[in-house]
Amino acid sequence: MPIKSFSSAKARLEDVLSITERDQLARWSAERTVKAFVGADIDHEVLVVCEDTDVQQWCHDNKISFVVPLEPGLDAAATSGVEEALRRDIDMIVIAHADLAHPEELPELAHERCVEFITLVPDLDFNGTNVIAMPASVASEFEFMYGPGSFARHAEIAESIADTSDVMLHVVDDSLLSIDIDTADDLMIPSVRAILPFEFREPT
Repeated sequence: MPIKSFSSAKARLEDVLSITERDQLARWSAERTVKAFVGADIDHEVLVVCEDTDVQQWCHDNKISFVVPLEPGLDAAATSGVEEALRRDIDMIVIAHADLAHPEELPELAHERCVEFITLVPDLDFNGTNVIAMPASVASEFEFMYGPGSFARHAEIAESIADTSDVMLHVVDDSLLSIDIDTADDLMIPSVRAILPFEFREPT
């Protein structure tokens, strides 16, 4: 789970949320993503990729492993996370953003039955990539290309890997995992407003 920073997170929400609320939102959503694996029916470890000292302290306080990426940027963070996961001799890797509104189903993507797939979960617009899950056997071949239009790029990369391996591309259009909290419109989604850690009123 890459986390850039809590204090500077959610810059696109600065017109509707205060600095304190954005920090609170970032911590709250990260905690929910971690807790999604608590009690999950899989042997797992949560690994945060971060270079921010505040996030590292949060990891220490919550007994969460973390790794510092060698280079800045989300692509490099995801790559660093995968490399560290492979050193820990795991079977499945799930790369998830820390701003998922409903991360509860994440453990389902890490079960043994998923080892034959590179699973992609797009955002609501099929533009970004909210979750990527893949077996460790092909993880080193996957190139991360986040940013606008990343879902199409990641799908193309997964299909290329599928052509030369035993895995298949599996796209999960999940009405909950597809919601990431990035914009004011995301805050207005009823299922999001119902669980926010503070009261959000639509800007006038």
